[in-house]
Amino acid sequence: MLVAALFVAVGLPVAAFEAGGMTLFQLSTEPGLRGRVFGCIISAGSICMVVRMAIGGVPGDRLGPIPVVNMQGGSYVVAGLLLLGSHGGRSAIARTAVASNAGS
Repeated sequence: MLVAALFVAVGLPVAAFEAGGMTLFQLSTEPGLRGRVFGCIISAGSICMVVRMAIGGVPGDRLGPIPVVNMQGGSYVVAGLLLLGSHGGRSAIARTAVASNAGS
């Protein structure tokens, strides 16, 4: 029961991330290029999924599923911190708005 609750707790931020990512994609891509860019994003995600399965399979066999899921959670935290640090405190939506206003 605890594991199921934790998976739900992890899934909520992932859903927010996906919704935010799609919003940023739509705001920062020209309408005529959205289909091509969307196809590239989905293709890159699919390739990364195959790579993640290959990388996760070895530790999963040797360590078991719980340590591998913990490593996955840790990688989300590290990726989030790197993303926050790389943007200097400004949100991507604010940068997109500034860039769109500069062009008009």
